[in-house]
Amino acid sequence: VHTNGSAAAEAYVAALEEAVAAFPNVTDTRHTSIHGQTMERQHVERLSGHYENLEATADMYADAEFDGAFKDGKVDLSMGGKLPGNNLDKLMRAQNTVNSYFNNHTYFYGYRHTNQFFGPGRAYNMSPTGWSEAYGQRYTFHNDTFVTPISPLRSIQSGVTRFSGDARAAAGQENITVNGTGHDLNATVNYEARKGDPTTTRKFWTYDHRVNPLQAIHAVTIGPAYQNKVEDRIGSIAEGKLADFVILDEDIMDVAAKEPLRIADMRVASTIVADKVVHGVLPDSKTFISQFCAAYEQPTLDTVVTVQSSQMIDNATADKEYAALERGEKRFGTLQFTAEVAADSSAIFQMNMLGNGEKISALKLYKLTANKKSEYTYGRPAPDALGSASGQWWIASFDNPTVQLHQDTVLEMDKQYVAFFIIHDNDSVFDADKTDGVIVDPVTMVSTSGTLPTNGGTADPTSNDDDGGSSSGCTVGSTPSYDLLVLLLGMSAVAAIRVLRRRNEQ
Repeated sequence: VHTNGSAAAEAYVAALEEAVAAFPNVTDTRHTSIHGQTMERQHVERLSGHYENLEATADMYADAEFDGAFKDGKVDLSMGGKLPGNNLDKLMRAQNTVNSYFNNHTYFYGYRHTNQFFGPGRAYNMSPTGWSEAYGQRYTFHNDTFVTPISPLRSIQSGVTRFSGDARAAAGQENITVNGTGHDLNATVNYEARKGDPTTTRKFWTYDHRVNPLQAIHAVTIGPAYQNKVEDRIGSIAEGKLADFVILDEDIMDVAAKEPLRIADMRVASTIVADKVVHGVLPDSKTFISQFCAAYEQPTLDTVVTVQSSQMIDNATADKEYAALERGEKRFGTLQFTAEVAADSSAIFQMNMLGNGEKISALKLYKLTANKKSEYTYGRPAPDALGSASGQWWIASFDNPTVQLHQDTVLEMDKQYVAFFIIHDNDSVFDADKTDGVIVDPVTMVSTSGTLPTNGGTADPTSNDDDGGSSSGCTVGSTPSYDLLVLLLGMSAVAAIRVLRRRNEQ
């Protein structure tokens, strides 16, 4: 239910109380408040089944209109006699409600909410994750694209810091947080409800709504899975669940402790979906090209390119089976593929690659045979020449993949780019198969300077004794997948213990 506003939140909570009273045998609905941006503390208390302190704090909501179990400063757990057992609190708790907070508002609009829209009393308590934690209510983070861009890492950062980025932009102020102080649930502070009008000064709750990194991570992983009743399939890494996860090139807990305002800028080293790498490069990989496929853009709208097979070739095998590289050159990666196209036509292929901190001019793309290598020419063909072009290649950024980057462009270390190359069917140099409509071409990308990506590690990319990401330091044990599994299972275990303790305390 969309509940962006305290009146909307009241309508939602009151309606849920009525529904629970009418159908007391229905439990575990996991009804979810979307946005929940200005949800009051009393709403969180009711949604989590905590009615015990509402009457004592009724004066905090003197101006509000209520229409549920909490009216006129009194609590009615029988809902007007509908529940003879006066057990609305237990039934509400059994619903396992979720608040899905649009918490990135604190970053993108926090300063304006504080000084223009809400005033500090309401703004400091928006997206009240602290109250949800205190009352044992599950919560998640979301974005409302296109209002704010989808970025789970930004959501985690906002949950941990509640930092106002628009304060820095609008007022040149650093380290402005949209937040209350302390963890005394009953602490209050006086603010003007309407800025500039002292007659509206009243008490507001002041509470620190920042959460710790683990709690914020759960709000974008296992929390949403629970919210949608699919936690048996996704949300954490465990046997029997889908193998969908990301690997970051740094320890998010360490970054959160030392530089929390950098969480959103952490690099996603690789994304795994259904046990396959669909983005980036795995830690400790010696290959820095990936995700090879037919390019999204082809010479004509009618061009159809089907990749029948493709495989990466390890460096040792490439060195053994194909022509030797020049002195000082080191491989980004080598692949072999077979594709089908219309006879006597050109096809464009693409692959992702990591930057190595060097100019594009220090890179080469070779076609390989057992005793010869042929160099592709850098440069995107003119549009009217694409249909017959062959043996050319170019690099583009992910932000603007239709525009070729100049050879003098320095590729940022470990940033992901897209490399394209074009081959004409039966080209005498670049098509190794002379069958009409079939293109076969082992290719390798090399760094002529010997500088390779580090893939987020600390290895010296210019050292001839190093294989770039093979010394990335991204893992501590045998394999990246094993270490990541151990890490997240451990985090899940800690969170489970905390949840059980919290429930026992209730």
